[in-house]
Amino acid sequence: MVNKVFTAEEVSELKQLFAQHDSDQDGRISTKELLNLTKSLGETASEEDVLFVIKSFDTNNNGALDMKEYLDLMANLRSIGME
Repeated sequence: MVNKVFTAEEVSELKQLFAQHDSDQDGRISTKELLNLTKSLGETASEEDVLFVIKSFDTNNNGALDMKEYLDLMANLRSIGME
């Protein structure tokens, strides 16, 4: 789905955004990191909202979003007109 929604350049930019907000560099975006990422994009979200999003896209159930899960989230947001 990601390749159908984003150009290669956009995917590269999304990966850079992921890396910038993966503050502990563990390859995953935690609740706190996703809150910070959301704020950096000028959006407001509660911790409850972010937890819901993570639970919705966390396919391996580790409580965080890896790169694939994050890109799937961003593609979903784009497809519904929120990104």
